[in-house]
Amino acid sequence: MCLSHISLAFLTFVALCAILIVLNCDIVTCGPLRRAPEDNDTKGTVKINLKTDVDRPAFHGNRKNGVFYLPNINPEIINGLIDSDGDMVTEGDIFVQYDRNAVENRWPSVKGKVSLPYVISSELASKADDILEAMNMISNKTCVRFHKLKNEQDYLDFQPAYGCASFIGFLGGAQPVYVGLRCTPGNIVHELLHALGFYHEHSRKDRDNHIEIIYENIIEGKERNFRKAEGDTQDLPYDLGSILHYGSLFFSSNGSPTVVSKKKNLELGQRTHLSELDVQRIQKLYHCVSQKGEGGDSDGHGDKKIH
Repeated sequence: MCLSHISLAFLTFVALCAILIVLNCDIVTCGPLRRAPEDNDTKGTVKINLKTDVDRPAFHGNRKNGVFYLPNINPEIINGLIDSDGDMVTEGDIFVQYDRNAVENRWPSVKGKVSLPYVISSELASKADDILEAMNMISNKTCVRFHKLKNEQDYLDFQPAYGCASFIGFLGGAQPVYVGLRCTPGNIVHELLHALGFYHEHSRKDRDNHIEIIYENIIEGKERNFRKAEGDTQDLPYDLGSILHYGSLFFSSNGSPTVVSKKKNLELGQRTHLSELDVQRIQKLYHCVSQKGEGGDSDGHGDKKIH
């Protein structure tokens, strides 16, 4: 009797699932945006399409958008693909902060120097070297430093996630920087520049002089990631070589370019180094004093290594 009830309940459950799948092939469920060893509440969750579970070998779009394989997806846009409603993540890797009136965008200096405290989650032990390399890439060229958290109230908190993501500018308190297993040191530099206060280069108002957005190739519903935005360009020219520039295939629905440079044969979206203009932007925002045309602070510590 008990077994028959269990069998009936199981068959009913299977039938309901089949009906839901028929009615809506894009059924969604809630899942954590970041992995945590113990997290039984619903904080930090977003809607995840059952077909877009990034832990599976293939990353699938919806019926209109085809199939996307993880090796072909920049980890900076994974969180944006997961956040189907676009209410948590914009432009793929920028977390939306609704209350931006309480603090200044720039990280504060202490005794004329800028050094950001940080802590790396124990869950990111395998990525610690990449995170340190990313911080060194910035410190070796600019006056911005990073140091292990002591007793500061405001600090960068490196946390595991599906992809790479960050907030823009200084928020105060424990400020998360999300790092996925596929995030390279260059991807992490990209996120650190967001945390320092910089937006994507392709969102500049003057971009049409330098790039073309091919809207017909963009995943349906992701067009908002290609909007122009107001921002301080610091009177510096548009930088096609910026580590903050979108790659040509970001949010592509069909494997064809979504962003094309108006300069022929120029690859967009490099993640190997800070461009000269990237360095200049950081130097200007944080009032760095250059040394012999390179980065570094007034004490000449441009090559100080972070451990």
